[in-house]
Amino acid sequence: METTGERIGVIGSGVAGLTAADLLHRKYEVLLFETDARPGGHAHMPSAHGGTAGVDAQRGNLVRGRYLRMLAEVKRFHRQAKRLPAAKDTGDVTLGAFLAIGGYSRWFVDRAGGGEIRDDAGTPHHVVVATHADQALALPADPTRAEREVLGAFRYSAGEARLYTDTSVLPPPAGARAGWNYRAPVCGAAVRTPESVAAHRTLPEPNDGVLACAGACRGRGFHEDGCSSGARAAESLGVTW
Repeated sequence: METTGERIGVIGSGVAGLTAADLLHRKYEVLLFETDARPGGHAHMPSAHGGTAGVDAQRGNLVRGRYLRMLAEVKRFHRQAKRLPAAKDTGDVTLGAFLAIGGYSRWFVDRAGGGEIRDDAGTPHHVVVATHADQALALPADPTRAEREVLGAFRYSAGEARLYTDTSVLPPPAGARAGWNYRAPVCGAAVRTPESVAAHRTLPEPNDGVLACAGACRGRGFHEDGCSSGARAAESLGVTW
């Protein structure tokens, strides 16, 4: 794939950041910055029981051979990737080499993408800020008054998910109940206040061609909002879905 040679820094590897990075790597060298120990942001969804509930919410997938093989390869990929750091004489194994050695299918490889972890990435030519509003405000050394007023209006609280046993509050399809129904450590949840609602109306769209902003706070806070804002950020930098 031929790129422009320019680098784009994507700050934050949640849904918005990963969407923007996936699209932008078609044209640019993408540098993904993440302070957490893993990518994914709030899209990281652990299972309460280690089973497969949720992946078969659409029953038709259970008769699709390629879909079933993909599930098996995802689990195998995770197992082998977790063992890699402790393995001896592996050297700097690239993702492509890892997939080739593991004998993964072409369909899986085509969707795995590629990348490398570096601590000398250099300075990007463009930047996509795909973080929570309070995190975005903490990035510039001297934020403008408008940035302080708009981004500073968003507040976050500790959120807690609970495991329900009362099936009356759950979706009727049993396979669709796994999504949010587990108990996990608290995570930040946006608090809607009159100030944040007003600030939401004045959030700048990512459209200046150098700095793009993305995040679920640009919509109603759902993963879909993060995905669509990441796509808009990529579009402002010349890459469409």
